[in-house]
Amino acid sequence: MEKISEEELRNIYLRDLAIGKLEGPMTGYPSKDKPWLKYYSENAIKTKIPDSISVFENMKNKNINHPNRIAINYYGNIFTFEQLFQKIDEFASRFKSIGVKKGDIVTICMPSTPETVFSFYALNKLGAICDMIDPRSNASQMKYYLEQNKSKLLILCENYYHVMKEVLDESNLNNVISLPITVSAPLGIKIIIDAKTKIDNSKAPFSSNVIKWKTFSSINKNNYTNIEYNDHDLALIVHSSGTTSVPKGIMLTNKNVNAIAIEYSLTSLNLNPGDKFLSVIPAFASFGVVASINLPLFLSMETILVPLATPKKFAKLMEKEKPNFCLTIPANFIYLMKKSKIKDLSFFYGPGCGGYSLDSSKEEEINKYLKDKNCPTPMLMGWGMSELSSTACLEVPECSKLLSSGIPLVKNVISIFEPKTDKELKYYQEGEICVSGPSIMYGYLNNPEKTSMTIKKHSDGKIWLHSNDIGYMDEEGRIHPVDRIDRMIIKGVDGFKIFPQKIEEVISSSEYVDSCVVVGCNGISGVYPKAFIVLKDKYLLESQKALNEIKNLCKSKLSIRAIPEEFEFIEKLPYTSMGKINYKFLENNNNSIESTHKKIKKR
Repeated sequence: MEKISEEELRNIYLRDLAIGKLEGPMTGYPSKDKPWLKYYSENAIKTKIPDSISVFENMKNKNINHPNRIAINYYGNIFTFEQLFQKIDEFASRFKSIGVKKGDIVTICMPSTPETVFSFYALNKLGAICDMIDPRSNASQMKYYLEQNKSKLLILCENYYHVMKEVLDESNLNNVISLPITVSAPLGIKIIIDAKTKIDNSKAPFSSNVIKWKTFSSINKNNYTNIEYNDHDLALIVHSSGTTSVPKGIMLTNKNVNAIAIEYSLTSLNLNPGDKFLSVIPAFASFGVVASINLPLFLSMETILVPLATPKKFAKLMEKEKPNFCLTIPANFIYLMKKSKIKDLSFFYGPGCGGYSLDSSKEEEINKYLKDKNCPTPMLMGWGMSELSSTACLEVPECSKLLSSGIPLVKNVISIFEPKTDKELKYYQEGEICVSGPSIMYGYLNNPEKTSMTIKKHSDGKIWLHSNDIGYMDEEGRIHPVDRIDRMIIKGVDGFKIFPQKIEEVISSSEYVDSCVVVGCNGISGVYPKAFIVLKDKYLLESQKALNEIKNLCKSKLSIRAIPEEFEFIEKLPYTSMGKINYKFLENNNNSIESTHKKIKKR
């Protein structure tokens, strides 16, 4: 039996204080009081995150005694855990036969398919590092990624080969494996997609270094191997969404990925073996491969894979598959609420959500919809980032609160600091959200300067990741994100600092408004705040009345210097390929947005 550490003993003491089992003083500082521990069991606090085990081995050990449970459901094509392990072994053997070894970086440019899952675990078993790339990337983006990671092998979605061919021919890749998304798809889907792919790729004949699927699948599948690991061995490279800056390569270790899966299992969320998990976040995102593929498989759940989900597809799958749990983005719940005819959601006890914040009126609207449809819990918000291997904190039903993103995962310490410093703030004081724990990334790929700016050792001796997000913590230990430092608008006239989310919250409280985003735009006198507003359908012909109310709300609830200097009604908000609001697009294309009405300057 492993010895309990001093920190674990102290955490048990703090838990006993928080639940009232013991009496004692609280300091008023989150990192010292850890009030969130009241929501965890003593056993959860004592649980260790293993150091020297691969992601594959950790997942396999959890499921080895349940070979007949369903692991993957792909358009009705079922893979049990026994079949999953067999496929992983076969893929690992083939990769080894073409020269893949421990420490190699292999680029995976695929949507979420069974073969993507087999490839990830097989390469992880060999000790290789998977660099996950969005297959919708354009040629220049692919060139950038390959120059950064120096990969010698690319696993490419065959549908996109004709787009990438010229860049691939100029690269230093030894091999490109052309992998169809239809290998495990039903015949009807396979015929349609394969026919289109054949036409597209007829314009770009395969180069000599391309290994087609038929050839790859016939390579020796009995070339097994065992690899030793340590806690610093890399498992993944994922990429930041780039909503506020250039996408960065983020290096994650095996321990990072395993920590997320184990910590979810220690929450009070009702995550049961055999239950259905709808996996709609793409595999190339950290929230995809870490929290929507490895997590449910580690937890022995039936993982319903969706190659590339849209809100419409999400709604259809909710009706058809009736999943018990999902991690998704607000846009999918909004579509479900507005467009779906589903009558009952009593099966859906885990409506997990993250990606970006909602205003209170929209969150209340979604929660009312879920309640009216018999969903057992409100929407469970979470907060995290790729640099934290996906999730850092999440809501569980017993601590759910409007506009909260929940409590830290049990092995995390989260607190609020004066931005860019190690001066900790007290409860309810706004500052930079910082995290210490086992899911902190190894670093940014080829960017030690940016790494040292983000990961810092504080005076308490702990390693902290500075998130660049502004928020506060309440006395229950719940995190309340407010905005990103990167989104802060510094007015050109007087240098006044404005956090857009506070303006968005005020504007969105209007009955006329469906959604709203505020960004900083460049004008003659410098940067100024501008509001892009989407009206509810029934008010599209009442824009002047809407504008009058919005202006009055801003005047009554905002500082005069925070009131937007310009309002523009647009048909819809722009989103990135990851389903996040594309702030950069609004900032950079201020004069070319498709508007429903002309721009309106503040009077």
